[in-house]
Amino acid sequence: MNLRAVPHLPCCFDCQHGVELGKKLIEIGRKTGYEEEMNWLLEILSWPVEWSALHGIAEIKTPILKISAQTDAMALKYVVRREGNAYPLEGAQGVNFPYSVA
Repeated sequence: MNLRAVPHLPCCFDCQHGVELGKKLIEIGRKTGYEEEMNWLLEILSWPVEWSALHGIAEIKTPILKISAQTDAMALKYVVRREGNAYPLEGAQGVNFPYSVA
């Protein structure tokens, strides 16, 4: 899906350069007639997300969908979680991250 506010893969979630560039690009999007789309992007980016990798398979989980993709083969499972600050009304319910118990 490649949803992000910047055209590159940031070094970390809170990279100050990336945050500033993302704000500028979102403002450009709004000024060029994509107000609603920029709002959607910011909403999705505010959701909790989990990325994991094991044996060459990556799983990306959000409250709305789960994606499987190829990645580097690893013998140990790696997991990255981003808490987020919003949860979609349509989001799945569950007891494990990134799902919410209603």
